Amino acid sequence: MAGPAELMECHWGDIRLFASSVSTDGGRTQVVHERSSGDRHAVQDRGLRVQRVRCHVQFDDFPGSPSPLEAAQALNAAKNSGRTAIFQHPMFGRFLASVGEFNTTTDEHSVTSTECEFIQEEPDIAVTPTGAASSGTSGESSVAAAAQVLNAALAKTGQLKMSGSTLATLAARLPFGSRLLAQIGNARGTIDLGVNGAAGLATGIISSVKAAADSLSSQASSILGVPSIVDLSLRDAAGSIAALADFQSPLPDLTRTSDPSIALASASSAEASSGQFAATTIDAQVAVSSWNTGDVPTRQIMIDAARISNNLAVMIEVGGFEDDLALWPAFRAAIMLGDAVRNAAIAATSEVPSVFVMKILHRTALLPLAARIYGGADAPDRARQIMGLNDISTPGWLPPGKYLMPVRPAPAPF
Repeated sequence: MAGPAELMECHWGDIRLFASSVSTDGGRTQVVHERSSGDRHAVQDRGLRVQRVRCHVQFDDFPGSPSPLEAAQALNAAKNSGRTAIFQHPMFGRFLASVGEFNTTTDEHSVTSTECEFIQEEPDIAVTPTGAASSGTSGESSVAAAAQVLNAALAKTGQLKMSGSTLATLAARLPFGSRLLAQIGNARGTIDLGVNGAAGLATGIISSVKAAADSLSSQASSILGVPSIVDLSLRDAAGSIAALADFQSPLPDLTRTSDPSIALASASSAEASSGQFAATTIDAQVAVSSWNTGDVPTRQIMIDAARISNNLAVMIEVGGFEDDLALWPAFRAAIMLGDAVRNAAIAATSEVPSVFVMKILHRTALLPLAARIYGGADAPDRARQIMGLNDISTPGWLPPGKYLMPVRPAPAPF
């Protein structure tokens, strides 16, 4: 069987597919009115037909993917649910699709493949362009989803941990921190938070930061309606503490402020360097969420994004993600989280006057277009900006339409 490099990668929702062939039926409905005599016949164009994509999907032991049996079962279960999801075509972009024809074959070599038809239901609705006064809320959800994937990968390898000193410092600054401190007790060393614990702690800190930004106590109390749920998830994490190493040094005073996000940011780099990665994923979620709570200076957003990117790089190096194929899911998830944070930072710092609208009349490639507008030297960077502004998935074949473009900087005066 061909390797993943020789196959075409597609996605349907959260399911990754490798196809040996992709056939797309996207023609137009033409009705020919034939006359009883003569050579000229009327042709009526009734518009585009429903787009159908037929994929010959292969299942094998691909790096970073489930086993062939698990992958086939996941696709079959999704098909049986009757759901619709975004289908990522290797050439023609994305659209909302459901599954039509579905035939699975197992050959004499026990190799399983599936002939699967994806039927377009409606075009993909792009995320709000980052240049159109976007608040970055979509970036917050993307970062939260990417962090959840990374947390799951780290938990499987036992690396979703936080030092007892950092956790105690954060707990002291949270509304439900007294209960968490009581659950932790005198435990010192490294604490395995688990997926539930990391998610609960992130939710608690985000809620606390949002509450602190609100001047009315009544509104703050409504925002903090989640501690009971957070506490339950953290109770599971605290209950799993076992065989903790002896920690001799006293709890450090990370910051004198009562803001848990500042304490978390101060500790995240040291945590990543010591091989405890829970603080990094939580810091990414908390920082991006804080960018949407008020007027955050651009410099602060840049500092946050640089810190998180550096911590993710340290995580990859210290965790040995590049050296062990078994850690490929964690490596990929860390890269995706860094990309989500970067996109969220662009969204949070973009402004309306920094873009203009260009109408493209004919299909063209994005990179040559950017070169004609901005010059060859700046074309690659500008092309990446245009892709982010317009949620472009097929830069090599840009369809006609209106696109947001970054404004060219004014030439420097002589």
